[in-house]
Amino acid sequence: MFRSLKKVSLTTGIAVALGVSIQLPASAQVAAAETANSNSANINAGASTAGKSTTKPRPAAKSGLLQSKFVASSSPLEDVPDGTNSSHFKAQQPVLDTSPKQIAIAPQGKPAQPSTPFQNQPLFGGSQSATPVQPALRGPTTLTPVTVPQTPLRKLRIDMDAAEPTGQRETKPSDAEQEVKTTLEGVTPLRLREVLNEALVNSPRVAAARGLLGIQKALYVAATQMPNPIFFRDEAPQSEGVRRVGPIITYEPPWKLAFRLLAAKRQVQETKTEIMQTLWQFRNAVRRSYTDVIITQETYETLHDLSELALRLLNVSSKRFQAGDVPELDVLKARLAHSQALVDTAQGAMKVNRSRQQLNVIMGRQFSTPISAPRLPAFDVKVRKSDLLPDYTIPVPPVTDFIAEALENRIEIKTNDAQIKLTKAQLLNAAGNILPNPNIAFGSSTETNLPSGPKLNGIYTTINAEMPLYNFQQGNLAQLKATLRQFRLQDAAIRNQIIADVTSAYNNLITARNRIQSFQDHVLADSAEVARLARRSYEVGQSDITATLAAQQANVQVRQNYLDAVSNYQQALTDLEQSIGEPID
Repeated sequence: MFRSLKKVSLTTGIAVALGVSIQLPASAQVAAAETANSNSANINAGASTAGKSTTKPRPAAKSGLLQSKFVASSSPLEDVPDGTNSSHFKAQQPVLDTSPKQIAIAPQGKPAQPSTPFQNQPLFGGSQSATPVQPALRGPTTLTPVTVPQTPLRKLRIDMDAAEPTGQRETKPSDAEQEVKTTLEGVTPLRLREVLNEALVNSPRVAAARGLLGIQKALYVAATQMPNPIFFRDEAPQSEGVRRVGPIITYEPPWKLAFRLLAAKRQVQETKTEIMQTLWQFRNAVRRSYTDVIITQETYETLHDLSELALRLLNVSSKRFQAGDVPELDVLKARLAHSQALVDTAQGAMKVNRSRQQLNVIMGRQFSTPISAPRLPAFDVKVRKSDLLPDYTIPVPPVTDFIAEALENRIEIKTNDAQIKLTKAQLLNAAGNILPNPNIAFGSSTETNLPSGPKLNGIYTTINAEMPLYNFQQGNLAQLKATLRQFRLQDAAIRNQIIADVTSAYNNLITARNRIQSFQDHVLADSAEVARLARRSYEVGQSDITATLAAQQANVQVRQNYLDAVSNYQQALTDLEQSIGEPID
């Protein structure tokens, strides 16, 4: 019984130390009650023997934290041992004292070991290593209070907070951002037409393309070339006594010269169409580069606005945290969002500088020359026109009009027609070369008539002409005829491809146009309003910072999608211009 009483006392002590309440079994309740009666009797007996005044006994199993009351029970206990009091008791649920107490915390550098609940500890069996070591129990009010340890993470937060000013936080722009801002403020924006004109005049790529025309014009000079005469001298004074001196001239029919000049003319015309195709593609590249400058500028402004909003949100969360209104986690989230916004803004500034340098290079300028493009008008300003935005006051013509215009103006068709004409001229030239050029030699002739004479002087004439029996230009004629047939088939293929290009670019243009209109009508305004209300809701404490940050990110994503729609519209417009072969006003 004493062993069971020790277990009950130990169980109660651990429960008191851990601050939990337990329901004792019936036998343990009776044992605890008997122990309390026995202790009371021993105290009274000791006081009487010593001859001292009798004091009121203190109830056992009673502490400052846990109080157990025993009341009489009407039902008998089954496990009451013999010789005990016949009175029956039942134990009520222990009552915890909720008065504040000093709690011991492990000192810094020695983390406290977590205590294992008593009911999870094995009582019997198991290995020696698995047996838990019961901690020494001490009174809860005897431990001296210590300060809360500063973990490395909390110390880092405190250092970061101490390094930052308590007032409004401000961010210093990077060198790239300062350069973008200075250029936007100090340089007059260039319109698209100005950029195209300057690029077509000053770009070295255009100059290189124009240089091809001079090469082809040299064919006119080459067509006028004639075979050089040959100086002929035949002399044998000792053996034959003959001497002939004179030129050998290759006679070329006049139609051959005409056919060569005609072929040179067709070659120059075909080269002009190729140069126009190169310049047209160059115009496409300039327009794309110009569009890239505007899109990167608008993207940078969007990211800059996001960084300012994140800074404002960080200031608000810091003030609310200092006032005890929000946890420190809100400040950390706002700081992380602001840091990410600063990184994105710096990258956006670098992209702006890169796009400006590329535009300067393609225009023939120094890459470091300050250049700027106009900003896109605000979504709520629809009366202002822009080179990059559609004009909704002018309806888009039907696709059949663009197809008819493309079949008439497409440079590929003109180039193919020029190649057909060139092939026909080459056919004429090959046919003219069927008749070979004869060689005519003439000059003075002297004959001594060895051995006795007489010496005679006269004029000689010699004609050498090739007979076209085996070579009458049949190979060249067959090849040129096959090439002519291929160019005629190629014309049909080009027209088929033109129709596909026009319809595809037209559909992309209509889709991008409608998408921009949707953004301008309500999407941009709704997104900005949602972001504003979310930020305001957090400032007044009606929402958490997670929802506010999500709303800000969604607003930035909507604005980025709008810029993508503008870029897609410009791409579709450029493709449509390329497909029809002329600019669209």
